[in-house]
Amino acid sequence: MNAIVKPSSSDLSHVDPFVQEYFSLREKTLQSLLEVCRVVYRAKSELNRKTFKTFVERVGLTSDGSVSKMVSIGQRYSQFKRHEDSLPSAWTTVYRLTQLDEKTVEQLVESEVIHPAVTVAELKPYLPIPTTTKSSKEPNAITIQFERGLDDETIQTIRSLLDQLKKCGCKFKEDKAAEVLEMI
Repeated sequence: MNAIVKPSSSDLSHVDPFVQEYFSLREKTLQSLLEVCRVVYRAKSELNRKTFKTFVERVGLTSDGSVSKMVSIGQRYSQFKRHEDSLPSAWTTVYRLTQLDEKTVEQLVESEVIHPAVTVAELKPYLPIPTTTKSSKEPNAITIQFERGLDDETIQTIRSLLDQLKKCGCKFKEDKAAEVLEMI
């Protein structure tokens, strides 16, 4: 069994260089994050849609969500740069700060709620409540039930609507549209 050995005070002197390097790199990580997000924001602002798409592909950004978050951070570059000593280096936490208005960020920095080790969990009381819990990538689904028998005219209308929906790109799970058309 391995015993835990407490370091003596002389052993702790070897820790200081690691602590200094850690904080130096953390600071550089945040600075790089802010600069990269500033570039993405500028590219989004200054390039047309097609050229921006080319930029995104050439720098290897594959997630639209990440690009959107980077643009949001870049948009707040000036404010975040002023407070980089207080900000965390975790980019998702920095992104969540973009959901707060500038005045709130200023107040939270001043009151030290925002600090280099702050987590999203600690920020939750200050963050807006999400308006939806559904992922934007989830498809919308509908179910239609008919309470009574359908006349021929209504059946034709339904067939026409289903055809129009298919033409608009709607997809039917296991091609339920064909199944419905066969049933009516």
